Amino acid sequence: DTSLGAPLVRHPKDVFGSTFWSDPLVDASTCRMNVTYPAMLLSVTFGSLSSKKITTMGNTVTVSEKCGDMLAAITDMVMTPSTNVNSMNVQGGIDQYKITTTIEVPATDGTDSVTSNTLMDLLKVSASIHIAWSDDAPSVAGGDTLHQGVEDTPLSIKGISVSDIDGYEGPSGDQEKFNVQISVCSGTVSLGSGHYHTQNVSISNCGSATGSFVHIKGHLNSVNDALVGLVFTPTHAWSGTDKLSISVTGSRMDPSDSAVTASVSIVIDPVDNPPEIKFSSAAGRIVKGFEDEVFAPFNGIQISDADTAQVSLTVEVSDGKIGVSESTLSGWSNRMQINSTSSDVTNMLKTLLFVGPKDFNVQTGGMITATLTVVDQYQMLSQGVNPISRATVLIVL
Repeated sequence: DTSLGAPLVRHPKDVFGSTFWSDPLVDASTCRMNVTYPAMLLSVTFGSLSSKKITTMGNTVTVSEKCGDMLAAITDMVMTPSTNVNSMNVQGGIDQYKITTTIEVPATDGTDSVTSNTLMDLLKVSASIHIAWSDDAPSVAGGDTLHQGVEDTPLSIKGISVSDIDGYEGPSGDQEKFNVQISVCSGTVSLGSGHYHTQNVSISNCGSATGSFVHIKGHLNSVNDALVGLVFTPTHAWSGTDKLSISVTGSRMDPSDSAVTASVSIVIDPVDNPPEIKFSSAAGRIVKGFEDEVFAPFNGIQISDADTAQVSLTVEVSDGKIGVSESTLSGWSNRMQINSTSSDVTNMLKTLLFVGPKDFNVQTGGMITATLTVVDQYQMLSQGVNPISRATVLIVL
């Protein structure tokens, strides 16, 4: 008996008996040993024996040696199971593979000399080798690769797969089940169909970021169907580098064995997001005031930009005037531009004042429209691109 990868040494002297080897009539003559074995499962070597004395034809190895030295050659014979044994459905050592050894010995004439004719006495022994099954660790293909995407856009991760030479059939003919964990720190992961998984459970080993992982459990086909649809979705407005980590264990692995791991590098390039104009409520888009009243209609509006702090805001009213102080009312106009950080612009909007035309109200003139236009100032200056956001406020007097 032997385990996969461990040599098996046979000692046929126990079969043939020691008295044969001490026969002075044949010690100096040439004997031939033929070893027939399942070549797809085993390899046969003979230690220190000269290669000139060994010939191989198909799955039979022939050794020609002095009969007196043949015992040493047999003792050095090593049979080693091939690495493809598991792939040939060797199930738990149940299968027995026959090894046949024959030794051809010159015949004697009953006196003290060896016969000169070609007649050979033939000794033959057959034995069965039992190859014990052992589990090979799974492997992950597609690791150590770089995948590049852009901000706020799902990125398909291609080429990741799990393989296992004995994952499809084990000692009792069953398929091995695998557990695969995929984790990222700056986004979420989704998978294809035909698998079991728990999506996007938060993890805490990502520093200040909140990472997530998915868990796949199933046979090889199910696992790889899931990995075909592997998609990384970066966190909103995030750009930079991340690592997609893969950890694989098999149900037949020894509990003390470490998981098989791999990783994929991810680079997410930034894109220019337009500035955002947010209202505290839907009602904030319609503001009510009184005829000839000076008031602040834009309180509750927030300006933000995920890419840069610098923005340019233009406020324009279809009728009436806007300004920052009643003491300068005579210098007000229907249009104002503010260039500053998004937080400063938000604060200035809170106190930006408006007054309608004299004696103007909804009955005499209808509603007044205020248009807010925000430009990403940084991108406008550096790339000639104008990501713009607009919103309107209806003023009812």
